[in-house]
Amino acid sequence: MEIKIDYRTVKLISGEREQSVWRKDQPDYIVHSYAQLVALGLLSWQGYALRRRGRALIIGLGGGILCRFLLKHFPNITIEVVEPAPLVIEYARRYFELDHRVWVHTIDGRSHMSSRTGKYDIIVLDAFDSTYVPADLMTTEFLELVRKRLQPEGILVSNTWVLPDITPLEDATYTSVFGPVWDFRRRPNTDGNRIILVNDATGGNAEALWRDLHERAVFIDLQSGFTAPENIPAARRMVSYEEIVDKLQILEISANPSAKIFTDANINAIRSKASFEN
Repeated sequence: MEIKIDYRTVKLISGEREQSVWRKDQPDYIVHSYAQLVALGLLSWQGYALRRRGRALIIGLGGGILCRFLLKHFPNITIEVVEPAPLVIEYARRYFELDHRVWVHTIDGRSHMSSRTGKYDIIVLDAFDSTYVPADLMTTEFLELVRKRLQPEGILVSNTWVLPDITPLEDATYTSVFGPVWDFRRRPNTDGNRIILVNDATGGNAEALWRDLHERAVFIDLQSGFTAPENIPAARRMVSYEEIVDKLQILEISANPSAKIFTDANINAIRSKASFEN
């Protein structure tokens, strides 16, 4: 018997790197490890366990995979997305079946944060240009805008890479604005994607944070009736959320007052000299 797997991908950066992958036969399954890490960051929100009402903003649409996760597991959250490319929005609606409940603003992230008012419980930064996170979304000036738009117990989840020329300055920039932040990586591949999590409600306790995530991961697996099919030709191996947490490395990054930070004035010069190969 021939089994066909319907993979749908978004490639917005030159080369073969995929930004979004969607399995239509398993529409709620998150394929990419970076998106799995983002999902864990979302589960750290204090309001998740209480099914609290709130607002989420995602900067960068791709195929809308993270929107699908929020819709399924955060039923009382309203979701907004900012995406400057109309074609990306069209494809997300047409080929990735982006839900009509997701409100998409056709604007870039910096302009949206500068021109709007109101606060969010969850902000996700998942935007990339041809090489990395757009320069104007990397600076202290932008992160200060984000900080002002977060609710007191709100969280920021940023998708980044581990890059020798960028990561130390990125750490310094985030901690200069938010204080200590969390660094999520997947073991053993800790030199690829990493997620920066800003969540003051964790109390700086990595063990307690891991336990909360593990408990919530087990709940999602039970709720979803997760089973991992084996030996399906051409299929990527599916993993449970509990397994994702088991492979999670959590580090706390503290402020370094002497480290250089990204600003609107220096970001372009720094990026022009940086290598984006990890």
